[in-house]
Amino acid sequence: MTLDEVLNMFRDATEAAQIARTGRTSAWHWYQSGSRRKIPSCSVLVLWAEHFSMSDADLGELIRDAELKRVELQEMVSSERGIVPPRRSELRRQLEAEIAAEHSKILEMERNRELEQNEEYWENKRKHFEEVEKRARLDDLRNKLKELSNGNH
Repeated sequence: MTLDEVLNMFRDATEAAQIARTGRTSAWHWYQSGSRRKIPSCSVLVLWAEHFSMSDADLGELIRDAELKRVELQEMVSSERGIVPPRRSELRRQLEAEIAAEHSKILEMERNRELEQNEEYWENKRKHFEEVEKRARLDDLRNKLKELSNGNH
């Protein structure tokens, strides 16, 4: 069932508002055309479906129709104002690209930090090795000096 078919099943807008547990002003907007029309929320559609004992398939069709009308209405209002908002699929692609860029930035920062830690580690190892070599050379020179000073050449 479509949204318009369900709205036509009510005696008037007041009955639709009572069943939906909303005010008469909301119902007035549901029956308007053009940019003045408002599409009822999903919870209102469910209340109506319960009132008319609609099947799940009919409710699904009603929700799908209402969402299509909501998108059409948004596009119409946006084009009247000269503003065309991006479609959801485009927004989703932009968000996915933004998330991927942020993720790669975080991975790059982690790689750089690991490289820096690695470089520090190897630099410390090199310094330690040089220090050990210098000590060994110094010990060798001391031993040679002792040998020379003892006269054992």
